[in-house]
Amino acid sequence: VLCAILVASTAGASTAGASTSQPPVDDPVTTDAIGTTVDLGHYALNGAVRSAVRDPVTGTTWVGGEFTRINNTNRLRLARLNGDGKLDLSFDLGTNGVNGLVRAITLQTNGQVLIGGDFTQVAGLNRSFLARIQTNGLLDTNFFASLDGPVRSIAMNMLGFLGYRV
Repeated sequence: VLCAILVASTAGASTAGASTSQPPVDDPVTTDAIGTTVDLGHYALNGAVRSAVRDPVTGTTWVGGEFTRINNTNRLRLARLNGDGKLDLSFDLGTNGVNGLVRAITLQTNGQVLIGGDFTQVAGLNRSFLARIQTNGLLDTNFFASLDGPVRSIAMNMLGFLGYRV
């Protein structure tokens, strides 16, 4: 099922992004949807990575999947890596994190990130299958999508048109 909604950019910036929804990586080197190589080989992950996207402006990389820990640091299914490749310790959704699989991540040009998957809560708040993370790393509580099934992929165009697959 392919669905679409219009997402307004909160900072007046246009939106564009790439999402990757892929099988778990056996090889710790993966490529996001825009062709950026993401090497997770020096990280100890306790679960599969299902999606990764690199912000070409800041150099940060977002990873999502089945993992709950990275290098003995709790990161429940969503993490941000700094431009130098180190785990961003300032990004932390708390003890609740994301309560289910993160299958897709899409970056908006204003720095916000959309995540989709099999979850029903993010940071302890109800967010069924689709959520947005603000540039400061906090859940965007003003963004709420009412979906009735897991999101498997997300795509955006320059006009802010969001398509997702459930």
